[in-house]
Parts: sequence; structure tokens; C-alpha cells
Amino acid sequence: DAERFATTVGVKAGWNRLTVKVCGDALPPMLTVRLGDRDGAPDRSLEASADPVHADDAAKNAARPAQPDQARVVVRAKGAEGSIRPANAPPLRERDPGRVRGPIDQFEAMLRGPNGKPDVLEAYARYLIHTGGDDPVKHLARDFATRAAEQAPTVDRLLLASTLAEDRNQQRIWIDKAVKLAGDKPSMELLLAQAQLARSGPHWRDAVPFYDQALARDPDQIEALLGRVDLYNEAGLRRTALGMLEKAVERNPRAVGLLRVYALQLASLGRQSEAEQIGVRYTAYRFDDPTQHVTRLDLAVAQRNDVLAQHWIDRLLAADPDSSHHLSVAARAYTAMGKSDKAIASYQRALALAPEDTDTLRELADLHGRLGQRDPQLRLLRQILTLRPQFKDVREYVEHIEPKQPRADEAYAWSPDRFLPLRSAPAEGFNQRTLRDLQVTTVYPSGL
Repeated sequence: DAERFATTVGVKAGWNRLTVKVCGDALPPMLTVRLGDRDGAPDRSLEASADPVHADDAAKNAARPAQPDQARVVVRAKGAEGSIRPANAPPLRERDPGRVRGPIDQFEAMLRGPNGKPDVLEAYARYLIHTGGDDPVKHLARDFATRAAEQAPTVDRLLLASTLAEDRNQQRIWIDKAVKLAGDKPSMELLLAQAQLARSGPHWRDAVPFYDQALARDPDQIEALLGRVDLYNEAGLRRTALGMLEKAVERNPRAVGLLRVYALQLASLGRQSEAEQIGVRYTAYRFDDPTQHVTRLDLAVAQRNDVLAQHWIDRLLAADPDSSHHLSVAARAYTAMGKSDKAIASYQRALALAPEDTDTLRELADLHGRLGQRDPQLRLLRQILTLRPQFKDVREYVEHIEPKQPRADEAYAWSPDRFLPLRSAPAEGFNQRTLRDLQVTTVYPSGL
């Protein structure tokens, strides 16, 4: 979700460093930043770059004193929060983004007060769900959906609260309330919610009547069709499920969801050639699905069909040309095809997008190592250690392959000509002779 928040910052002429802290739970965090003028429109005078070379220029620019005609920049802190703003600027409200407002800013402004409006609470919860912005620690979407369902219950709000419930028991409570509110005419969404609840329990066959009611109302309801197919497969009736999919695909030849499941069902029954034909139809409609492109690329590489592999590489990069992950996939395919030059070029394109991607740096270093190009390999490995000094395996590998150099602590060691004659010295009543007890602690340039 782009432009979730908006704020105003002051910049100087030249390079300015933009530092943003992001945190992730199970997955690495992702961040997008759009720069514009005070109205949010594109500003052609601004130039953005992820090249770390400009970091030194930005640091020097930040240390440069302000011009006489510029406002002095100070730090004003209150409690645990702080903001940087011109000293002579008028007072601003807390986290005031100027004239630009992000969705989070607008929702929070509408929810100020002891009781938020139910429609705003519902919209805020759905926004957090659809954009993947709900913090699993705070679970704001669940709280907003619960408050909306309690203040002004409707079937849609009760179902929204059920999808965000903590456990199955709480989910059942919300669905039962929705069933009581709907009466004798349950909506399609309510039938599907009841079926999903039944499938999650110990008696999954209880979901069959709900799917049958949904299909009797709309025979082409995709979610109900796929749910019924899953129940057939769980019961061991895979050919019955295939027949149901065939009829559904005949009625909806361009339903990509049905085509994908149809291809998987054919493959599970050993009808691989037919599954590949259906997969081609699916790819024709979903040309932007990178998962299919990667699957077919791997198959073409395994078949040693370089022409077909190049075709799927082009399709993959055309669908998402700014993805460093897909560029790495293409580079690995080129490596398997024996086209090292194209593989190196793909890795370099990926590093141009993400210069600090250590996984890509390591793959490129391994490729240089297999090609016998020791100097580029060492340069990339040292760059990895600069970014991630805690990578012990990379450090040990660098120490193994680089030319041996005398260690700094070895300068304190005695030569054999000096300490060997001492072995014949009299013991003088001691059973152990310690020539020198020296403890050395190695501190790397990174501080580790």
C-alpha cells in the first residue's frame, strides 16, 4: 500500500539523507517512498537515489551551516517523540503532514473522540486488511471491526468481525449473530462463511449443505465450486471433483481461478500433457502471474530448451521489470544454461535496484568463484561483510581463500631459536614451565 502516511520535511540544496525505520515480524519489511511538493504533486527538481556513494555527500551537506536566508533547523523533543522543523515556523499539530494527508492520517482524524462512527470503523478495518497493514501485535483491524459490529450490527459487519476473530469459538459467535439477523434469506457471503466454519471443525462434511445452497442459488459461484471440489478431494473422490471442474470450465472458459485448479487436478491424476495445455490457457489470461512464469522457466531449463527458457525469462521480466528477486531468478536460469555473461548482467541489474541485498551479492560472488574470477569474488564478499559483519561463514570463507598475511598478534611470538634451548633448563621444583601466557582478542574493523 503506497502513501499510507504523509509528512513534510525540509531539504537543502544537494544530496539529503532520508532515514526511515521499518520493522517486520515474520517477513522482511518493505517500504515505498514518494517525494513531491507541499501539495503532493511530483517535483521535477528532486532526484532520488539508493546508491550508498551519495551517503558521504549527504552527511557533509547535513553538517553544512544554514545560509543566512534559510531558517535555522533545530530539534524540538517532547517526551519520547521529536520533530525537526524550522525554529521560526508556526506551531503545527501533532504529526501534521501539511497539505497532504495519507489514508491513515484521514482515518485517525475521523476517529478522534471517545466513540468513532461505525461506518468509519468498518472502512478503517477493511483498509488495514486489504492493504496488509494490520500490525499483528496491535490487531487494530480486529478491534475496529468488533467496535463497528457492536455499535451498529449488520450482516456484513458481523461477518467482518468473524473473519478477524481470535479463535473458532469467537468466530462461531459472530456468525450465529449474523444468521439470526439475516433470518430466512441468508446472503451468499453468509452461506460461504458458514461453510468455511464447518470445514474448520472436526466434521468437515457439515459444510456440504451450505455449499449446495450457494451453488443452487448461483451454479458459477467460484468460491463455492472450489470448496465443493476440495470436499470431494478430501473424501477421495478426485475424479468426481475433476468432472465438476470440467463442467464449470465449460461454462466459464476464462475463469482463471478455475483454470488454475483444473490444471492442478489434472496433474494430480497423472494427466500431465492435458494439465500443461490448461496451464498455457491460464498463462494466456494471467500473463502477469510470475509464479507460472517461474514454474515454466524451471521446466524449460530442466528440458535444456534454451529458446523456450529465454522466452519465459523475457515474459517474467516484462511482467515485473523492477523486481530484484525476478532478476535473480533469471540470473540463476542463465547460470544453469551456461550463459555466465547474461547471468552476471542480471545480477548487476538486481544490485542496481537493491545495492544492499546480501543474498544477491552472495550469489554473484559464488558465480565469480565458479568462473575462477577470484578478485571480483573477494570484493563482493568483503562488501557483504561491510553490510553484515555478523556473517561468520562469509568471514571464514574470505580468510580461507584470500592470501595469507601475518597476524598482528604473531609479532609477539618467540622464534624457535629463542625458546627451544629453554627446555633443557632445570625445573627448580616445578612440574610445568610457562614461557609466556598471552591472551589475544581480535577486534575487527566493524567493532565485532
